[in-house]
Amino acid sequence: MRVLVEDIDIVNYKEPVKYCNGCSLIRVFLLPYSLLVQAIMLISYIPYVLQMNHNSIQGFLEMFVFHLLLLLVLVSQIQCALVDPGTVPQRWHDSIFEADPYVRSMVPICQKCQMYKPPRSHFDSITQRLVLNMDHFCPWVANTIGFYNRKFFILFLFYGFLSFLWFLCAVVPRVYIWKEYPTNVLLSSAIIIDFSLCIVLGFFLLFHLFLVAKNRTSIELSEERYDIGLESNIEQVFGKNKLFYFIPIYGDGPHGDGVTWPTTTITQTKHNQQTELL
Repeated sequence: MRVLVEDIDIVNYKEPVKYCNGCSLIRVFLLPYSLLVQAIMLISYIPYVLQMNHNSIQGFLEMFVFHLLLLLVLVSQIQCALVDPGTVPQRWHDSIFEADPYVRSMVPICQKCQMYKPPRSHFDSITQRLVLNMDHFCPWVANTIGFYNRKFFILFLFYGFLSFLWFLCAVVPRVYIWKEYPTNVLLSSAIIIDFSLCIVLGFFLLFHLFLVAKNRTSIELSEERYDIGLESNIEQVFGKNKLFYFIPIYGDGPHGDGVTWPTTTITQTKHNQQTELL
C-alpha cells in the first residue's frame, strides 16, 4: 500500500523525552486518586503473599512472576504519569508562522491557546495545553495520554490485567476447589475486586489495542486516514525497536514526531472527495 505524507513540512520535529511537564492544580489533587491502584494491589497482596504457603519451587516461581507483574504495573504507571504526552514543538509553530500565507491558511489555529494546531492534536482542559495525538486524560495516572506516553498507558493496562488474572488463577482453585485455605473477608474481597477489575480491564485493554492496530484514538474513533498497516501503526505508539515493546522504558520513543502523520492513498482520496462535496 502506497503512503502519502501530509505535506505541510517534512522536517522531523521529534523532541527529547520530557518529565513532569504540564503540572496543574487538578493534577496535584488527583495524585491520591492514582494511589488507589497500589491500595487495590495491596488487598490482593496480603492474602496471597503473606497468608498463603509458598515453601516450594512452584510457590517460589509463583511469587517471582507475581512480584514481577506488580513491578511492571508500578513502573508503567509511573512512566505514564511522569512522561510528558507532548505538546506543539515551538520550532514547528514558528516554521508555520514564518511560512507563506498559503501554508499558514492550511493549518488551523487552536481557539483556546492560539497556537497552530498539528493534525491529531487536541486541547486538554486539565493541563491547559495542546496535546499531540491526544487520547484522553487518565485520573489513574493524573496525566494526559498522548503521543509520547501512550505506550506506557497500554502497558499499564496490560500488566494490570495480567496481575489480576494471575492472582485469580493462583488463588481461586486453592480456596474453592482444593479447599486448602478457608475464606475470610479480606480474601473474598480480593477475589471479588480482582475478578471485576479483570473483566473491566480486559475489555478496556482490547479496546485500546484495537485503536492502536487501526492507528486511532478514543477521540478519533471513526478516523481512517492514518491506518497505514498494522506494523507501522504499532510503531507509531511503541517505536521501531521491538525489544522495548513490553518493557516500560522509553527507548527511542514512538516512531514519528507527533506533528507529521502519514496517510494511506485510499483514505486520503476518500477524505479529499468528502471535502470537495462540502
